[in-house]
Amino acid sequence: LNFLSGEEPCNAKTKGVNNSLLLLILLALELGKMKAVVSEETYQAYIEEITASIEDIPATIKKTKRRIEAHKEWSKIPHFYVIGNVTNVGIAEEAVLKIMETLCIPGTVCELGEFSHGVHRTIGPNSNVITIQTEEAGHDIMEKTNSFLANKAGKLLVVQATKEICEEDDVIPVPYRPLTASCLNINVGFQVLATALPELNGEDPNREINEELTFSVKTRV
Repeated sequence: LNFLSGEEPCNAKTKGVNNSLLLLILLALELGKMKAVVSEETYQAYIEEITASIEDIPATIKKTKRRIEAHKEWSKIPHFYVIGNVTNVGIAEEAVLKIMETLCIPGTVCELGEFSHGVHRTIGPNSNVITIQTEEAGHDIMEKTNSFLANKAGKLLVVQATKEICEEDDVIPVPYRPLTASCLNINVGFQVLATALPELNGEDPNREINEELTFSVKTRV
C-alpha cells in the first residue's frame, strides 16, 4: 500500500506519519465493512469525519504556531514528558520521538493510567509536561491530572480536543472529532511543535547531529 506522501525534504517526516495513520484507519474501516462489523452508516460517518479533519489541518497549524509564539520559553526546555490516553497513546509516542529528534533533548512518554503509578513522583518545578485531553474514556482522570500538573509542574501545555472550546493560554485547541478522537489534527499539532521549537532557537530542525550512527546501522539507504 502506497502512503502517497510524495517528497518531503526533512528528517522528521510529517506527511509520512499522518498518511500512515490515515491509511491504517481506512484499512480498518474497509476490513470492518467487508466483514459486516461496520455498518454503511458508521462507515460514512467516519469518512465524513476524516474529510472534515483534513480540512481542519490549516487551522490547527495556525493555532499551534500562535500558542508557541506566545510561549517561546518552551524552546529552551532541557527535557519533557508527553501524557496520552486511549486512541492518542500512539500519538503521544510519536510526539516524544519527533520533539526529541528536532530539539535534540530527552523526552518521556507516559500512558495516563501509568502516570499515577510512580511517574507522578518525578514531577517538580523543573518539569515540562504536555498532555492530550479528549472526550474518550478517562477524560475526567486527565482533567484531574492537568489540575495536579498546573500546580506542580514548571510548564504545562494541553493539546485539547473536546466539545467545549477552550481558549486558555496554556491550551492548544484542536477541533473535536469524536470518532477518531481528533488524532489526525492532534498529531499535526505536535508536528508543528517539533518544527517550531528549534527554529525559535535559530536552529534547523534537520541539522546533522550524531549522523555517524545512521550510517553505521544503515538507517537510510
